Amino acid sequence: MKKNNNKTWLYFAYGSNLNKTQMAMRCPTSIPKFRAKLFGARLVFKTYADVKRVDTNRARTFIMGAVYEITKEDMKALDYYEGFPTFYKKVNCRVMDDYGKVHQVFMYIMQPKVRKLELPTEHYLNICHDGFQDWGINPKTLFAGWEWTQSEIERRQQAKLKRQEEKLLLVGGNENA
Repeated sequence: MKKNNNKTWLYFAYGSNLNKTQMAMRCPTSIPKFRAKLFGARLVFKTYADVKRVDTNRARTFIMGAVYEITKEDMKALDYYEGFPTFYKKVNCRVMDDYGKVHQVFMYIMQPKVRKLELPTEHYLNICHDGFQDWGINPKTLFAGWEWTQSEIERRQQAKLKRQEEKLLLVGGNENA
């Protein structure tokens, strides 16, 4: 995590922490700084927001989010809220602001295999949507993340059913031999 001389860090939020009201309650000394894009990533849902890395050679995929300047006390509160280190982990990344300047920040991403893909509750999605509005961010990446998660869940369910059918055919074929 990048630290400056004032013992603060730049934190990239992309889910419910975009909601300025909630972030102010959770981290009262945090300072909203700027909107930013995280390239080579897709927003997905595992009940809660998460980041999935994508092959940047295939598509120019990005997540819209925002950067807060946070203190040590804010980070402790975020660690607790995010379930760090069990549920989410911290990673360093680079984001680009609206002026094309690149910033070194940290963000939380879900630990592998902690949760499977699952659509968020309407309540959680509304909190995220309010955060997108707080920052003047077009919610299309939020909705795209919801749609991708839904289609991927359906794709995985269909693949599982197909494997089960093939297994049944193999078992049924052996009995008749």
